[in-house]
Amino acid sequence: MEKKAKMNNLIGNKIIESMTQRQVASLLSSLFGLLDDRKRKHLLTVVDEEIADILCQILDPNKKSSGLPSTDSKCMEDWRELWDKWYDLTSELGDEDGKYVFQEHHWETPEFNGYEFSNDLERISEELLPLIDRIYSLNIADDDFFKDEIEEIESGIYGYPEWMGARHSECILGPCTTSCLLKWEWHVACSRKRPVITFLERIPAIENDLRIIELDNTAFTDFFTSLSEDVRKKLYEHIEANKTKPDWAERLESSYSNWRKIYDSLSSAFNIEEYLEDCMKYLSENWQYGFPLVENLLQRKEYIQAEEIIEKTFSSFLRLEQSKKWIPEETLLIVASRYYAQDQQEKIIKLLQNWAHLAEKLGNRERAAVLSVQRLIYKDQFQWNTVIEEFKKLLHSSFSRNGKLLLEQWQSFIARRSIISQSNSDDELRDTWVHWLIETGVDKKKDRYWFSGKVKNWLTSLSGHSPQFKTQKNLISTLTEDIAFINKNIKKQYPGLCEVVTSEDYLNARCSSFRRKWLKNIEVDTISTILIEFWKGNIAIIIPDPSQAYGYHYSEQAKWLLAIKELNVKAYSEIIQKWRIDHKRRRNLWKAVKEAGLPY
Repeated sequence: MEKKAKMNNLIGNKIIESMTQRQVASLLSSLFGLLDDRKRKHLLTVVDEEIADILCQILDPNKKSSGLPSTDSKCMEDWRELWDKWYDLTSELGDEDGKYVFQEHHWETPEFNGYEFSNDLERISEELLPLIDRIYSLNIADDDFFKDEIEEIESGIYGYPEWMGARHSECILGPCTTSCLLKWEWHVACSRKRPVITFLERIPAIENDLRIIELDNTAFTDFFTSLSEDVRKKLYEHIEANKTKPDWAERLESSYSNWRKIYDSLSSAFNIEEYLEDCMKYLSENWQYGFPLVENLLQRKEYIQAEEIIEKTFSSFLRLEQSKKWIPEETLLIVASRYYAQDQQEKIIKLLQNWAHLAEKLGNRERAAVLSVQRLIYKDQFQWNTVIEEFKKLLHSSFSRNGKLLLEQWQSFIARRSIISQSNSDDELRDTWVHWLIETGVDKKKDRYWFSGKVKNWLTSLSGHSPQFKTQKNLISTLTEDIAFINKNIKKQYPGLCEVVTSEDYLNARCSSFRRKWLKNIEVDTISTILIEFWKGNIAIIIPDPSQAYGYHYSEQAKWLLAIKELNVKAYSEIIQKWRIDHKRRRNLWKAVKEAGLPY
């Protein structure tokens, strides 16, 4: 019998060595297809119990089994193969010519590419994560296994030469790698007498030992919230009992720290009063603490207090001094915001909506109307049609003064998003062609002929005035680009001009789209004529000075020369004659002119 088993193993090994995995799978499928029920049942009696259990699951998925995804041997084999891949990656660390050194140009100092390393490690960790429960139960690695491997990575990074600055670089482990460490450590803790205390001692100790590596914040906090209610309650009780001690006080000090987020999650579940007190304490530091406070007050129908908290929440969001408030009737939120984060948008929109409902309940119709406009603009500041319709309602109400003030701010906001440079002052963006275009949709008296007249007067006032033209160049370029997008003949006749004014890559695509939709409704042919005549008479004023060229590269000057030659041959000849005298020694300049196919 034993001899027969050895012979079968020999055959099995030869099959595996001689065929691909797909061929072996095909062979096994064919063999099992030849077995009737009696032979299949007999097969389950001659293999070991673990293999039999796996076969039961495969052959009869509805049959109850231990639920093992694979045999212990297969699981260990997969584990070792994955760690071989892990070690292949970590062996590259410390090698200044290795895979994880980034150097874009040969003259630049090489840098450690922590981002690429972390991504490669994450792909392996994604496969390691589902194996951890099984592997830990098999007791094939000691308790400090994962901790040591993470610390080994940091040692590898320290192995780069000091002049590379790798020890000051950033390496954030991915969510799966972070979860692998935490899951392993939780198993370690559960093997001890006091799991919660052990876990809350080991994890901070690991964090303290790391100097370069960081754990993924979301995966870190999510792991704690994924634990059972009983465990989370014990975690809360331990942290709550020790929160005044120096180590825990430091961990909980910042409202943005992972431990503070974890503690907030625990206290909100097990001590809501304490949680709300902490929300009030940290509101000025972190505006997101306003949401649970507002929700609680609304449930208790304490509307006046709820509005006060909303005001404080927006003050925190806008980083205002505690004594100052954001007044929605006076300033657009999109203008007052220092930054605009997509992941925060929905929260702010909800807060504006809550405030509008509160204002209605408190009888403040003016504020409710203004907040509805604020919410709409914050949700989509480039949706011209919808935004303007809301403004029209406000302008025709008893709150028209607020409507006019906020409309002017929105017009200037759109004007600023319509130019490449942000150097234009607010005064220069208070009365632009973008404002006039928007006004054609607000005021019936201001039609397309009115708009054309405004553009003509504007360009006439700039004609021949170099400083004013240079200041307004970005606005003129945007208008030219938009009109050329609508009037295709401009690009055919003046391709050089269209190239020097093109800025599509730098502008908001949705803003450009709505501008152009509205421009189609005005006198495009008239505006086209006015623009081309203006450029013909003034383009020579703003050609870049060769003496100001960066790094002796003159491709920009060559582009402008090409545009000038298209529009005004006389002006082109005058520039060439002047440059022959002023810049005759700039060989790279004349080389660029020649390469552009221009006569000189």
